[in-house]
Amino acid sequence: HVVVGPTGIFLLETKNWKSSDIELKSDNLKHQVERSSLALWYYLKEFYWRSEWPRIRTVVVSMKGSPSGRKPDKYIDILTPHRLCEYITARKIALSEEAIHKLVRIITRDKLLTL
Repeated sequence: HVVVGPTGIFLLETKNWKSSDIELKSDNLKHQVERSSLALWYYLKEFYWRSEWPRIRTVVVSMKGSPSGRKPDKYIDILTPHRLCEYITARKIALSEEAIHKLVRIITRDKLLTL
């Protein structure tokens, strides 16, 4: 899932794993998230100058809990669903309304957007 808003662009990898599974499978999880992030970056890079690339924040949404304080990588956060909204909205404003609309147009091009 991709979330775009005033506080930035967030790539969400949702897992229905137990907290202990996240610990055991952290290398595989890190690889999955990095691969998804790279694919999104690669897709977006043709629409931006190098100095304009939006930062993509990667988040694992753990449906069954998350290991407290553990991260598979310094750039990957693990959250439960009830913490996700605050995580996104509590950040500093990073994108203008124009930048948000541009990202949404790019991501949804050739697709129907249903609201």
